[in-house]
Amino acid sequence: MELPARSPAFRLAILPLLAACLSSCGAPSDFSPPAAPSYPVPGDFSALHGAAVIEEGDFVARADSAPWSGYWYPLSRIDARSALEKYDRLSGRRALEAEEQRLRTEGRPYQPWEGRCDAWAFASILIPEPRTPLVVDQGGILERFSVAEQKALWIHSHEVIDPASRTVYGTRNDGDGTTPFEDISPAEFHRVLQIRLQRDRKPFIMDRDPRPAVWNSPVHGAHWTIRRDAAQRDLFHVHAWVEAVFPHDSDLEGNDRLVTVLEYTYDLEAHPAGGSGFVVHGSRWTGGSVRDHPDFVTVLKDSVEDSAEAGARSANPELDIDWLRQHLRPAP
Repeated sequence: MELPARSPAFRLAILPLLAACLSSCGAPSDFSPPAAPSYPVPGDFSALHGAAVIEEGDFVARADSAPWSGYWYPLSRIDARSALEKYDRLSGRRALEAEEQRLRTEGRPYQPWEGRCDAWAFASILIPEPRTPLVVDQGGILERFSVAEQKALWIHSHEVIDPASRTVYGTRNDGDGTTPFEDISPAEFHRVLQIRLQRDRKPFIMDRDPRPAVWNSPVHGAHWTIRRDAAQRDLFHVHAWVEAVFPHDSDLEGNDRLVTVLEYTYDLEAHPAGGSGFVVHGSRWTGGSVRDHPDFVTVLKDSVEDSAEAGARSANPELDIDWLRQHLRPAP
């Protein structure tokens, strides 16, 4: 669906989605971080992308393709057992045994949030969504893979992505939430909206939780308004609604896509660029976004169109993504 223009009806429509997000997807707990700093635009960011040029108005951007929902598969247990068993019988590999060995030998308790949301987010962007069950014949051995089992194998096979194929903006928060955030600045975040969604019409991945827990989700649409401050003429107030796909909370069969809208506000400091445009040179999160804003975002390089170009692979040495490409054959 297209993001609607800002209106009372639009605001009412997104309230249930926001409530669902806050109740089930790790919303920040009640803590009071220090006052939001004003972030200068990083020099290396501007050198790479050029300074953000803004003007007043309402803007809508969306990717040409929508990511799909899948399970985030906690690391503390094996929830993809049936998919791995079927893969092993067909391929002659021992992926399930390797997963069991990992749990026996890693020797550390996992946090409740630790899982494969990164792998799911990348797979949902790079692999066409499995939509129907698939029967695979390997030397006379037949196995039927449900939609959920196909997604499980694709998610497990995207645990590792070549660092050269992606760029991360913002600094991951590994602290306890009592020190100033070292997250993506609003200026960087806004430039990602401009470049990735508005110009290139491609999704990106966003950690939506500013705390140490990582809740990565693919973003494929946004609507934002920019209004110039009446008194401080180099200040612009931005209200943004970002459309993100969320993971399932269990290994579900089917193709239900969980979409929610995340709301952010921030100020951009800018000087005239000639004509009607203004060049951004600083920014700060405002309102509720001071404590609830993206931690960091991950953007695939322009040349990366599929999992092979991303260098995707599983952390499980027995799970061969090339076998999956050959036999599961996701539809284009």
